[in-house]
Amino acid sequence: MLESVAYIGLGFGRATIGAIRTQIDLMLSFTYFYDHPREWEMVKTLGKGFQLRSDIEKYHKEILSKFGKNIAMIENSQGTSLSKLYGILSAHVHAQSPLTIPKAGKFEDLISSDSFLQSLVTMQGQVVVCLSNYLVAIFVSEEISPPFDIERRIKQQLSFAQCKAIFFAD
Repeated sequence: MLESVAYIGLGFGRATIGAIRTQIDLMLSFTYFYDHPREWEMVKTLGKGFQLRSDIEKYHKEILSKFGKNIAMIENSQGTSLSKLYGILSAHVHAQSPLTIPKAGKFEDLISSDSFLQSLVTMQGQVVVCLSNYLVAIFVSEEISPPFDIERRIKQQLSFAQCKAIFFAD
């Protein structure tokens, strides 16, 4: 996040996009490799065994019976999802459309507009909330309580029945 803030402060919007997406990749990698120390060792020593975002999400849905329902309820109540934000960031990283292709011809073109930088500040905030939601959806399944402020924020978004389904064991 420090990298994102620094890039925004310098006006480097494209670099900010990469930094925000890296936050997502790092957090999702943690959620997988924390359960897989041998696989993590292989990544560190051999550079093999990297996991894609989609594979990590598939893993959580297969291993944690409540994860899929939990994340769907939380994200639907919030109106955005980590997958959606990741897709937007990826569109810019991969620059596969006329709207996302870099257009810098001079050094000063590297400085983004104030409105674009403000949209990245907003996106950074949304990504933090979505990552928090994702962690809750994973770890509440393991009966680990989220910090009080996070649990309160999520419970305010959900109905009583949804809260019961997520925060109380069956």
